[in-house]
Amino acid sequence: AAAIVVGFLVSTPYALIAPADFLNEGIFLLTDAMALDGQENYELIYDYWPMPFFFHIHQSLLIGLGWILCLLGLLGLGLAAARREPADVLMLSVFLPYFILIALSSLRPMRYAMPLLPLLGIFAGRAVWWLYRRNGLSRRGRGWWRVSVSTIIAAALVSGAAMSWSYRDAMSRPDNRTLAALWLREHA
Repeated sequence: AAAIVVGFLVSTPYALIAPADFLNEGIFLLTDAMALDGQENYELIYDYWPMPFFFHIHQSLLIGLGWILCLLGLLGLGLAAARREPADVLMLSVFLPYFILIALSSLRPMRYAMPLLPLLGIFAGRAVWWLYRRNGLSRRGRGWWRVSVSTIIAAALVSGAAMSWSYRDAMSRPDNRTLAALWLREHA
């Protein structure tokens, strides 16, 4: 329990800096999510996902990291859960409760999963290290294994760079709300 509190406070310093604002915004989000929960006309893409946990894995995390880093991150998450070293327990005590919280919420914007991306990056690094140092292979097999793992790392870096490059054009344009406000000022 103490690891969860420490992990939360380290990853969310805003809760200590402005506790009243943090609580007000948290209560607003919670009541807003509960108010939308029973509305029949409220349909979003995630309403069609039968298991809410898979929504964030498939949509938020996969889009945020790319499929190679996402798979490596999930492998690292599994390794951390299996080994349960002190650092693993701390990271899992931040990752799992937050993931469960956003997965169970009736609102599932992709931005809610953003705090999980650095942790999944660390888990991915752990998975790569585990794969790279995997024992039990012959001397000849270790060379091929390390080349394969190095190829996976290169593919993850290239796919991440390609995703960043593809978002560059979309993110460098002015926001649609800004363009709409300018149009309204000129024409209304």
